[in-house]
Amino acid sequence: QMNGLDAQDHSRGGGFGYGPTALDSQRAWLAFRDRQCAVEAGEFAGGSLEGMAHDGCLARLTRERTAQLGHLIWRR
Repeated sequence: QMNGLDAQDHSRGGGFGYGPTALDSQRAWLAFRDRQCAVEAGEFAGGSLEGMAHDGCLARLTRERTAQLGHLIWRR
């Protein structure tokens, strides 16, 4: 969708760069998510709850990110 916005926008010489910028943002977010979940699961390091805490964190942050990205749908 972001690449489509770039293709439609000829006013800036081919668009703002929504596609590459969104991709960079997502890559940075994935790094944040992985580190954040490692921190959160660290409370249970070595215990039987560590994996569940990690996976729960991944699911929670992914739902939150999905909502954030849903708000980025720009209408023209």
